[in-house]
This record gives sequence, C-alpha cells and structure tokens, in this order.
Amino acid sequence: MKHFCYDVETLSLKEVGVVLSAAIVEFNPLGGETMSQLLEKTLLVKFDAAEQARDGRVIDDDVVEWWKKQDPEVQKVSLGSAWTVPTIHGINTLRKYITDRVGVGDDYVFWTRGSLDQFITDSLCESAGQKPLVPYKFYRDVRTAIDLLYGSSNGYTSIPKDMVDVQIRKHDPRHDVCLDALMLASGETFGGK
Repeated sequence: MKHFCYDVETLSLKEVGVVLSAAIVEFNPLGGETMSQLLEKTLLVKFDAAEQARDGRVIDDDVVEWWKKQDPEVQKVSLGSAWTVPTIHGINTLRKYITDRVGVGDDYVFWTRGSLDQFITDSLCESAGQKPLVPYKFYRDVRTAIDLLYGSSNGYTSIPKDMVDVQIRKHDPRHDVCLDALMLASGETFGGK
C-alpha cells in the first residue's frame, strides 16, 4: 500500500481560506529514506492566491502577520509569485502525482498534520468545481500516529541524525511533508519504551 504525506500553506485557518501552496511526497512507511531523498521526489504546487481571493476565498490579517515573521526563504516558497498556477491546474497536478503512483481502485494512506489540510483542500476543490483530491477514507493524522507510535504528546518525535542530511525549514511545505514522513517511518521512541 502506498503512503503519502501532504501539507498546505494558507492565508487563513478557515476551510475557505486562500491556499498558497501544497506539497506531497510518497514515502516508504518502513523507513530507510533520508530527508534529501524525500525532497527529491516531493511535488510543490504554488497556487494563484489572487485568483482565489477574487473567487471569494478568505484571507485573515492575523495569518498574514504571522507569515511576515517567518524566515524570508520560507516566505519565498509560499508567498512568492513565481511559478504560481491557476487552482484547477494545481489540483490536477496534485491528482496526477497520486494517480501516477496508485493503481485505479487501489487503497492508499494520505497523511496530514491534523484535519485543516483535508478540509481546506476539499473546499478548494469544490470551489473550483472539482471532486475532492482524495477520498475521505484515505486520510490519516500524522500527530496522532506519532503520539501512539513513539510515546510523544505533541505530535513530534526525534529522527536518527543520519536521516536528516539537509537543514529543515519549518513552514516550507516540502520540508514539512518530508519531516512528517521521516517521523512516521523512522521516529525514535521517547523514554526508552
């Protein structure tokens, strides 16, 4: 069964918020992949935020302010206007990444960090007249799995240092999906359990 990690960066915490970017990576749930290996096969889609705002999707001032405090390099990834695509093109690009790796009718696991990414992606698809990116039954929550697998209480765990061969940039969706994949597949147990 195939496993994917998925993340979106937005301008709102509401499901009707503007989606800036989305990243997806297929990963081996049994581990063995490094951060750089995962990054090489990660897809990043940068959506046209202005198009979504014109179509009535929401921008929250407090989220905009939060973005202003993030690393400038991370801001460029999601907020930069280079390489943005219309909503339908972005959805279809994400869908193709999945269907290129999963056979028709095959089950797979689609990991997200909480439920907002699922709800906002479903809403984005609906607003573009598209079916949901992924059927509801395939979604799983990264944080809950990590807490159960590794004994954490905050949805994070450490990873063997040799697997992290590049500097991780939080809120770069490519790095976020790869970090989640590494934690799920290769995390370390807390307290020696």
